[in-house]
Amino acid sequence: MDVSIALISETHLQGSQKLNLANHRVYRTDRATGAKGGGTAMIVSTKVKHHEIALPPVGSVEATGIQIQTTAGPLRLIAAYSPPGKLCPKDLDALLDPSIPTLIGDDLNAKHQCWNSRTANSKGHTLLAHSKKEDFVVAGPTQPTHYPGSALHKPDILDIVVMKNLSQSMELETLTALTSDHNPVLITVGDVLENQQQGPRHNYKKADWSL
Repeated sequence: MDVSIALISETHLQGSQKLNLANHRVYRTDRATGAKGGGTAMIVSTKVKHHEIALPPVGSVEATGIQIQTTAGPLRLIAAYSPPGKLCPKDLDALLDPSIPTLIGDDLNAKHQCWNSRTANSKGHTLLAHSKKEDFVVAGPTQPTHYPGSALHKPDILDIVVMKNLSQSMELETLTALTSDHNPVLITVGDVLENQQQGPRHNYKKADWSL
């Protein structure tokens, strides 16, 4: 599978651990406290014209972002993770640039039936209410992305996307891959990426992320 951009939530990486992939650029944000878990990263093909973006500090969300150039104009892509607990709506506002289309691929630990989760939790209700207030879209795939290790909990959808000012068509597909309790989600956006050296290539942009 030819994936141009991977958005990774909860990398569990520490500062001393390396993450490299041939012909790709890696951007990462490790958990500042040094505590286990958390962290985000983006792995981008060197063929994709892009640059890293500086994101404002946000308390309830960990994030890494880039901006790419498409035939429709600039597009911001952000990998985000929010641990269990409260979600501060203002943190999402800080990540969603009002002037540039933005897509956040994330595990916010926010569940709601509106984006195909089996159940809803407090963070899901908060996210849904804020999406209506601030006019952004939350979407999820149709198949579960998270498979808990306990038989007491059923598979559900935790890995979702948050979008603002994105007019292109988009498809989400859960993939059966990796040896994680989260399956990756393939995002296909109906737009054409600008190649770093060769100019526009007529291929759909594809990105996936896993936790």
